[in-house]
Amino acid sequence: MTMAGTDMAGGQAVQATAPPLLKVTNLEVVYHRAATAVQGVSIKVDQGTITAIVGTNGAGKTTTLAAIAGFMRADDVHITQGDVLFDGIQIKELPNYRISALGISLVPERDKIFKVLSVEDNLAACVPGRGTEGVMSRADVYQLFPALASRRGTVAGYLSGGERQMLAIAMTLLSRPKLIMIDEMSLGLAPVIVAQLQESVRTLRREFGISFLIVEQNAATALEIAEYTYVLENGRVVFDGTRDRLLGHDDFQEFYLGIERGGEQKSYKDIKQYRRKRRWFG
Repeated sequence: MTMAGTDMAGGQAVQATAPPLLKVTNLEVVYHRAATAVQGVSIKVDQGTITAIVGTNGAGKTTTLAAIAGFMRADDVHITQGDVLFDGIQIKELPNYRISALGISLVPERDKIFKVLSVEDNLAACVPGRGTEGVMSRADVYQLFPALASRRGTVAGYLSGGERQMLAIAMTLLSRPKLIMIDEMSLGLAPVIVAQLQESVRTLRREFGISFLIVEQNAATALEIAEYTYVLENGRVVFDGTRDRLLGHDDFQEFYLGIERGGEQKSYKDIKQYRRKRRWFG
């Protein structure tokens, strides 16, 4: 993403580049002072963009989000190396409530809403933060998610999976975030609901300038929405790039999309066998 204005270098105009909104460098996270879950992970999210992290179970995706958001110490999990800069501020040692106040909101994979409260009461429980300048009201989120408007008096525990995901995102919006991180946005949801959520994310990026970091096991879903994607395996970034770059990589096509060279679709059994032999090259 570029900023307005240019600098002169050697008689030529050089366009200035804006620093990333989020920059994670060489991140290492250790569980119980013994097991390393994330090893040397470096990612960035530019202002006003949608970035994705893909990988299978145990790849380190959720741990990476938790480290960024500050949800670490309760489970005896520690950042032992690296930097996490948000809007130019070092946040890796900050508690979660301070990170949230700076403008980062996390939508977790589980336990993302208050199940015993109504939709309206879930939204009423949200506390505004210091993120985006524009203030989003409950009326705004109901307009963005009409399914919630018709069920505002319903106890949240009775919502469908898609409606719960919508409510969780709506709750983060009321905190005025600059960056929303969503863990497994499409998991267990029907394709039509996933498409609705993706369109909502695009709308929020376009109209409010909110950036997104989305974790997905479904690589095809990630590529539909993200401008840039990181592939995590065994706690490491093994490949990254734009949609075209990932689609042009044989390993990514074969393992994450199940497409063999030549376009042949592979079976799940074949993909499991391939996992043992694949190698990543630039």
